[in-house]
Amino acid sequence: MALGGAHKPLFIPRNGSLEMTNVPTPRVDAQPMTLGLARRVLGHSYVVHWTMLRLGLASFWAADRMRYEQVHSYETGVEISCLLMDRLARLKESAGSRVIVIMQYSAAEAEAAVPWYAPPVLACASKRGLETVDSYPSLHALPSYPELGLNDFAHCACTCGSRGRAPDGAEASPL
Repeated sequence: MALGGAHKPLFIPRNGSLEMTNVPTPRVDAQPMTLGLARRVLGHSYVVHWTMLRLGLASFWAADRMRYEQVHSYETGVEISCLLMDRLARLKESAGSRVIVIMQYSAAEAEAAVPWYAPPVLACASKRGLETVDSYPSLHALPSYPELGLNDFAHCACTCGSRGRAPDGAEASPL
């Protein structure tokens, strides 16, 4: 199962437990993903990036469709997440450590309604005694800057020190 051109281990739910497959992962000697001349050259251009966002071609430009292979349904992904929470809870108990499960979102998910899968996955973690942090409210509350897109603004807020600056000069609070 390839992600970004590299093989990854894969969990398959079977009879209420998980089976890890694709281990050991096959060795890949080839370059994981080729972008092609146009993306290699124009990929450094903010004008091209901005244009692709405005034309709704960001996924084409980023070539996500070529990098990811979905091997399970989204529902199975939630089932696998809950089964992994069982393992995490056992690890927490055996090590006596604090475990915090953080639900992360892409920019598109944070700008829309809460994704359907978030509440059941967070509930699985809570039910097993794991602390949870849902980043959706904080990300969703970020001001929208269409000229940048949430990805760019969130990147700036996280990488420009503890406080970033929005395009209008307002201070941006860190997440």
